[in-house]
Amino acid sequence: MLAHNFFKLNNRLVKAPLTGLFFLFLGVALFLLPFKAGADVSVVVKDIRVGLALKTLVQDFSVTGEYRVLDAVTGSEVAVARAGERWQARFDGGRIELLRDGESLGRFDNPVVLKESARSILAISAGGSLTGIGPGRPAVEAAGGETGRLDSDLSGYRVLTGDGQSALRGTTGQNLLALSNGGASRKYRGDLEFRAFSDGMAVINQLPLEEYLYGVVPGEMPSSWPEEALKAQAVTARSYAMAQMTAGAYSSYGFDVLAGQQSQVYQGYDAENQKVKDVVDQTRGRVLTCRGIVITAFFHSCSGGYIENSEDVWQNPLEYIKVKPDPADINDKYYHWEKAYDQTQLVDQLRQKGYSFSSISDVVEIARTSSGARVKKVAVTGLDAGGLPARVEICNADSVRSAFGLNSSLFEMEVEKDEQDSLSRIVFCGSGLGHGLGMSQYGALGMAGEGYNYQDILKYYYTDVDIDLLY
Repeated sequence: MLAHNFFKLNNRLVKAPLTGLFFLFLGVALFLLPFKAGADVSVVVKDIRVGLALKTLVQDFSVTGEYRVLDAVTGSEVAVARAGERWQARFDGGRIELLRDGESLGRFDNPVVLKESARSILAISAGGSLTGIGPGRPAVEAAGGETGRLDSDLSGYRVLTGDGQSALRGTTGQNLLALSNGGASRKYRGDLEFRAFSDGMAVINQLPLEEYLYGVVPGEMPSSWPEEALKAQAVTARSYAMAQMTAGAYSSYGFDVLAGQQSQVYQGYDAENQKVKDVVDQTRGRVLTCRGIVITAFFHSCSGGYIENSEDVWQNPLEYIKVKPDPADINDKYYHWEKAYDQTQLVDQLRQKGYSFSSISDVVEIARTSSGARVKKVAVTGLDAGGLPARVEICNADSVRSAFGLNSSLFEMEVEKDEQDSLSRIVFCGSGLGHGLGMSQYGALGMAGEGYNYQDILKYYYTDVDIDLLY
């Protein structure tokens, strides 16, 4: 059981966990277990697999340090990638072609993976005791009881068997992958996989979840913001990622989440800074749970002053995402925006979103969300592509926001008509940015500025949740 501290926030009594279960990790010697939805929250998570690109035909890359290039299915080594080499992966009709410095190394039916060489070496004896780690402890005992020794050369460290044969190659430097697109390059930790499909390659980055968060938190929230807001972002991002790993929405592509806004923004090693790394480390393993299950901790930029029920914005109700005012969210950046369309522009906008009108006579609000702040249903009338009368209802607040290309669905609208009583211009005046579910990032900024800690922030934006320590 977790111990709890009770406090009041906006006249609402909340409880914050103070202690949790701790699990001891032994570096590279421990394999992490996958988290399963509905399982006890003490289950440890595995590495996360991030889709950096889909349907890619060509990908240039290079490495810092040293990586083994392997057939991901058979485990056989194709080559060793080292700093200074120019690499390229090409999609070739359902296969992956690899080139090093312009020379083809072959075409592969199976996925190809770059696995970083070990930077430290830990050995466990047959009895399970730690017998050697790093250059300071040169004697290592293999699992079968054979004693070897730890040797070094200019490239790092190697484990040698009793007869002097190399058993494991390592490096003392930082291993990083650099992917280039159109001249721009971005570096990543972890491993890299190329997986071929019928219409191109998926480029996948696999790395420990905590290291993934080093590149997510600064991608989602300015690093200059208060530490308590950044800690709240770290916990929401970790919770969201774990929930997506369980959901398996991208499992057919071989990864857990996308690197962009479709999941959460991941900018890799280049985005990292010490402040954010410290914040992630200080919240390590902490997640939001409801009834013992890690929640899909949706978050957004600016609420416009109100958080919504999930069923008003999307479709399914979530007991931990509930309507409430968001007084700390107020800011000068995303409040009081305006967007206008004339007849032609509105027809084009709706057509891009799949609503086929040749002309529009009116847009009418039908329903609002539980807060009364957002529009969750509108009716659009006019003529369809064939010139026949048409009426379409756009339902749920996020669909309304998307259909009209707006910052949020928190708006008032004014329709101007011409002499033929047809729409000539429509003006949307609103506030907020995003779907309005879960934590508002500007709200977290406001609450941190008022002296609340990250537990306070999270307990306000998510209803009836606990903050549990998984590892």
